Amino acid sequence: MPFFQMEKIKNMIKIFSFLLVVFIVVGCVAQKTENAQTAEQAQMQQGISDKSAVVPGDRQISAVSVELQDQIIEIRIQGNQKLVYTSIKQSFPFGIAIYLPETVIADSFKTTLPENESIGDLIVTYADEEKTTVKVEILLKEDLNYEVTENNNTLKLVLSGGMEKDESLVSEENIIIPDKTATMTHIEFNTMEDGKSDIVVQTNHPVKYDITQAGNDKLYLNLYNTIIPDYHRRPFLTQYFKSAVESLMPIQVPGEKKNSKIEIKIREQVPYRIVRNQNIISIFFEPSMVEPPVFTKATKKVISGSQTQTVEAVKEGTDLSEEPEVSVAEKQTMEELIFGPKKKYTGEKIKLDFYETDIKNVFRILRSVGKRNFAIDNNVEGKVTLTLENPVPWDQVLDLVLKMNNLGMEKEGDVTRIATLDTLTKEENILQEVTAARKKSLEQKKSLEPLDTKYLSINYSDAETEIKPHIDQILTKDRGNVTVDKRTNTIVITDTQPKIDQAKKIIDELDQVIPQIMIEARIVEVTKEFSRELGIGLSLSDSSTSGSTVRSMDFTMALDESVGAALNTGSVNFSRIVGADLLNLKAKIAASETKGDVKVVSSPSILIMDNEEANITQGVQWPYTLLDDKGNTVVNFLDIDLQLKVTPHVSPDKRILMDIFVTKKEIDTITGGIPSLLNTSAMTKLLVNNNDTIVIAGIIKTTERKEKYGTPLLSDIPVLGRLFRTDTNFDRRNELLIFITPSIVQLDQKKNAFTIAD
Repeated sequence: MPFFQMEKIKNMIKIFSFLLVVFIVVGCVAQKTENAQTAEQAQMQQGISDKSAVVPGDRQISAVSVELQDQIIEIRIQGNQKLVYTSIKQSFPFGIAIYLPETVIADSFKTTLPENESIGDLIVTYADEEKTTVKVEILLKEDLNYEVTENNNTLKLVLSGGMEKDESLVSEENIIIPDKTATMTHIEFNTMEDGKSDIVVQTNHPVKYDITQAGNDKLYLNLYNTIIPDYHRRPFLTQYFKSAVESLMPIQVPGEKKNSKIEIKIREQVPYRIVRNQNIISIFFEPSMVEPPVFTKATKKVISGSQTQTVEAVKEGTDLSEEPEVSVAEKQTMEELIFGPKKKYTGEKIKLDFYETDIKNVFRILRSVGKRNFAIDNNVEGKVTLTLENPVPWDQVLDLVLKMNNLGMEKEGDVTRIATLDTLTKEENILQEVTAARKKSLEQKKSLEPLDTKYLSINYSDAETEIKPHIDQILTKDRGNVTVDKRTNTIVITDTQPKIDQAKKIIDELDQVIPQIMIEARIVEVTKEFSRELGIGLSLSDSSTSGSTVRSMDFTMALDESVGAALNTGSVNFSRIVGADLLNLKAKIAASETKGDVKVVSSPSILIMDNEEANITQGVQWPYTLLDDKGNTVVNFLDIDLQLKVTPHVSPDKRILMDIFVTKKEIDTITGGIPSLLNTSAMTKLLVNNNDTIVIAGIIKTTERKEKYGTPLLSDIPVLGRLFRTDTNFDRRNELLIFITPSIVQLDQKKNAFTIAD
């Protein structure tokens, strides 16, 4: 082949190769343009205005870095494009969480955390099992303020405003806790205008303590080996202050260990910190976003005819011609009466920044925050644009998102189902229709059931007054009937079989054996009596005989004088002590002493039904005479007795509740043959265990009497006056004791023998 032909072929091959390359390049460019247009059209259909966004799943984060500056910490989250985020601040423990929806972690992801005193750890992971949402969790050692700013493909998180440490406070490690019981000496609550508050607890020496959380609204400051005095165990009602603290209550923990605690009820979860300075423990709370309740005006009801009007209570002199204004609190009360009480949100507070975000991704983030199980219907669609600068409870955000998109939710066990309002309304209507149809079907079925008649015997109750009213409530309307045969105490019921079976259950429950109570009483009356008489009597008389020259002397001594001497007295008589002719001096020494001790015991007993009154009476009838209208003498009798009335009741736990009344009558004086009575009574109500003995009354009567008999003037002479007077002492004591021992007597329960009519 000639050389020039070879060159020509080579040139043609080069030209063909060049054209082939150009064709391939043009085709690739056209394909890329078509793909770009398709992606842009998809973005426009979804309503995303950010032209830099790409198909979900392409957004990535490649690094998280921490930079320390003076009093400021910067955390940078680097992405391959603009990041969509949601920030959440948690108060216990301190921390900040950043959620990045439709974002993944790059394979070359890096994170750096230099040593510092504010950040404890930095965790980057996925918030869901599908790995579609990235969670950046920053664990803090102290409460810090934060601010998130966007700069192209970077999120910058600035932490600042940490609590400055007070160097004057003593370190926990240097505090020595004595091994002895402490006493709380002081507790106080303080508030500031900005809503911050603090609680100060002081003890007489340092103690061991910790703080625990009970639910979302309570904290407990536990003080170990500490006693709270009685005068400090009172509530602190702080709900009307602008503070996160609603109330305080010091509590002494029962048991052998002398521990105590301070119950702190909070309005919402806010950041707080605890500081100890030797024996003083202080808790500082951040402000609460929940407003305190307001004082409501006093109101009174004015009844005029059949209308009742509520007006405000006003002072005297106020012009009532003007219509009173309705306060905000009254308006809220009216709204609650119409629409029900307002919902209280208790979820964790979060900050949000959504722009045209798919609603299902929003629910995914809320599910991760609230730890709830969501089931979302297929027809739930929509976009969410929501920016919240201040933290808001996540459950309140959920309600807002539902209202903004005409959605509703219903809880089925641990699952929260989210659907459109139309779907839920249709389901509710269908359910009501099915329920109404089923109810109508049951009523028709009942109306066609055959009637039957049963005779139900009642053993222990009154069929007419105690059983029949309960059976009347269950009878089939316009078909059932019930009567009572009083002679045999039998219920006669005519109704369907299910109603008859229900009546049998009522009778089995109500027709029970009533327990009986044996009341054993012991009545003890003790009488002690003591009397003493001591004295000397002198008499002077002339025993001489005129014309007699013989004088006789006699000496007489008698231990038991026959006249005027009691059986237990002794007397000595002396005649002519001075031996005078004209005078006869007589002397008498009298001494007596009486002692008595009487004990009367009676033991009556009585058996009584539950809730019935037992009456025990013991005594005599005192006769006395009166003149009737015609002047005839009539004998009447007066009861002089001791009466005991007891009404027992057996409680379900087999204890006995008793109403007790005791009265004792005795004769006080007798005037004209008619006695006057002295009445003593006691009334009580008490609860005792079975077979326990109690003393229900102790009546003590004491009588003391001192008398003197003697010669006027002479008996008042000191020392010598004893020769001219007689002293009498009388002492009497009566004591009445009543002992009661109740015991339960329970008979066996026998089932009713129901008879079926043929």
